[in-house]
Amino acid sequence: MGTFLSARNTAQKLIAKKGALVTLSRPKAGSYFDPVTQSEVAAGSDTWTFHAAIFPASTGTIYAARSLELTVTDEAYFAMDNGNVVPMPGDVVTLSGVSYKVKWAKTYDPAADGAIFTEAYLER
Repeated sequence: MGTFLSARNTAQKLIAKKGALVTLSRPKAGSYFDPVTQSEVAAGSDTWTFHAAIFPASTGTIYAARSLELTVTDEAYFAMDNGNVVPMPGDVVTLSGVSYKVKWAKTYDPAADGAIFTEAYLER
């Protein structure tokens, strides 16, 4: 972690200033599909706290998401203040009691030595 450390620090400061703390939940490994209830049964979940800025989706984002067959209501930017944990599709983000599901996520790590931030499309 060194080539883009100043960019990471700047992103963290901006997102922390304009955003809020959110909780990210991810099902633990060991979850399974229950054929009787036709649903995924989780073996619990791991949770982390991130600084994130969530905005209404722009027209361009909605258009791109439709081309990916996703329904997007918001877009979010996550500061990488949790080490190696990055948001992934299927994760649940909770902000002020409102839950969002991550539909698409891209982590910016140009030098492969530490992520700068993650951009994600969310659905309520």
